[in-house]
Amino acid sequence: MVPTDTAGRQTGSFQTPVYNQSLKAVGLEDHPRTQELESEYYTLFQELTKWGKRINLTGRLDETLFCQDHLADSLATHALIPDGAQVVDLGTGAGFPGFPLALFNRQARFTLLDRTQKKISFIKHMAGLLSLTSLEARWLDWTAWDGPPAEVLLCRAVYSDTEFLKDLSSSALWGETSRLCWWRATPSVEELPAGFKVLERHWYRLPTREWRVIEVLGKP
Repeated sequence: MVPTDTAGRQTGSFQTPVYNQSLKAVGLEDHPRTQELESEYYTLFQELTKWGKRINLTGRLDETLFCQDHLADSLATHALIPDGAQVVDLGTGAGFPGFPLALFNRQARFTLLDRTQKKISFIKHMAGLLSLTSLEARWLDWTAWDGPPAEVLLCRAVYSDTEFLKDLSSSALWGETSRLCWWRATPSVEELPAGFKVLERHWYRLPTREWRVIEVLGKP
């Protein structure tokens, strides 16, 4: 049985050293926030496991896969999100990368978008369970966004690099000062479409994975 606090929320910690090992890869193993948040990230893992028995959220999951491929991979961009920023996660799936980042930085405002309703239902459940009031989850394809441009956009998976950037360039999400944090297996080698420029690259390597890079794109 997973222990709970007086409010009935799950508490606990990971049973293997993989939590700290994974965070070390992104420079967070000794950060006070990640030490404080271990029980909340553990709750997220437990709920994903429980919900995953009924609906497919992430595929196969264990502590190593969660801490490395979902949690640490999401937190790799923690330093790129300033306090108070308006952040939009494009196609968040089961809440990655947006949900772990929203827990880490509660001063920023996060909107997580996905076109699969069951995944949005899970994120809303988790936001309520962990009292994450700075996060909004919306059942919406990001290309249909009708709000103001985002300060920071997050994207871990795309259907086609060229088509993705083409769609983003014409989206209401992409403004003059918007920044896209784009998770990549390899850096962009081909010329980017007009209207995009690589501003920064941040490299990291998870314990059992190849090198990855986050490219930060903006307007020229």
